[in-house]
Amino acid sequence: MQLPQELFDAIVQNIDDHPTLQSCALAGPQLRDPSQRILLQSVTLRGGGWVGNYPTERAILQHSPHIATYVTDLTVYISGRPGPQQVDDDNAPVTDIQWILDRLHNVRRCVFGGIDGDTAVRWTSLPFVLASAYLGFISRQQSLRKLTVENIRGLPPDALPALVRPASTLSFKQMHVIGGFLPGGPHDAAIASQVVPGVLCLDLGPECQSLCRVLARPQYAAWTSLLTHLTLQADDEIDQENRALIGNAALTLQSLRVVAYQRDAQHVPWPLPPLPALRALQYDLSLSILNDPQFVAPFLAIVAPAARPRLSEITLILKYANPSLRGFPPCIRDPAIGALDTALAAHPARPALKLVWRVNLSVRGFTQRDITGFFDGFVRMVRGALPGAHAQGQLVFELGA
Repeated sequence: MQLPQELFDAIVQNIDDHPTLQSCALAGPQLRDPSQRILLQSVTLRGGGWVGNYPTERAILQHSPHIATYVTDLTVYISGRPGPQQVDDDNAPVTDIQWILDRLHNVRRCVFGGIDGDTAVRWTSLPFVLASAYLGFISRQQSLRKLTVENIRGLPPDALPALVRPASTLSFKQMHVIGGFLPGGPHDAAIASQVVPGVLCLDLGPECQSLCRVLARPQYAAWTSLLTHLTLQADDEIDQENRALIGNAALTLQSLRVVAYQRDAQHVPWPLPPLPALRALQYDLSLSILNDPQFVAPFLAIVAPAARPRLSEITLILKYANPSLRGFPPCIRDPAIGALDTALAAHPARPALKLVWRVNLSVRGFTQRDITGFFDGFVRMVRGALPGAHAQGQLVFELGA
């Protein structure tokens, strides 16, 4: 009796080690296809210089073209340095990377960017045929759900529509957009009109100030008008632009995360506009914020139920990495903290306040027992400062790595 193919598929799906899957791929047609689907669903193309030399990957796809449909998770790291050959004109031969990208149409998650965080790829230095190949590939992916672009410098504004259009989740890190067109000019308006709103999750990571300035322009508001999740970097230089992005998505935003990398960021937490759909709010801050007398007042405004009636989860990730141990262990001296305790208890959604204590003391020779002791003291301090929230079960603590 011949076993149904569905049974072979189920068997393969429960294999969790790479060598066994490779053996199954060679065992026969009934095991080969489901094994290859798992083995080849995630592919990384790393290096290759500017030219993009990947002869092995190209040979595999030439021998078995059907494999291209199995690739759903693709990482492409391009080099900021030229390889042994250069592609410098439109008549150059088709490179391996171009040939491979032309055959991938089922990618759902894609990471695209510079191979080395210390050597950013300058987009304007890439050969035109390669730059076009990368943008064309991203534009063709109709099933793309998440796109991460990182470590790219000098991206022209007219390349943005290809990056913003295809995915519902976009993540940008260390990406610099050149000025290109004057704000409000005809070219700028033409670019803004190319994207149909559809981005749901936007993560603007570190060193994306220039991109933030572009997206915050009024003519680009439609690009972010349907956001449900937004991550921003606190930076005094783009304070107004960050607020503009939040305002663009005020009616739909459900989750907002603000990350403060700069110790001297002066406007965190910012005043927020009314966000009727907001459910989760997260701040990544310095542990010293608990000693800042300017912290409680804006935080009280943030938890106002009239402006954010559905807010049910507030997370404070409190980071500390000062080798001098200045301001550590922390203490809460502001008497206004009692008003925050009252506000949390009075909010109709009864939001949970989660405090993630992310403190690195290993450089000072503290043992894990010492760190746990400091954390336990921190928990007792916060519970004593917020007795009402503690009694209502609204306080959550986590010792982060």
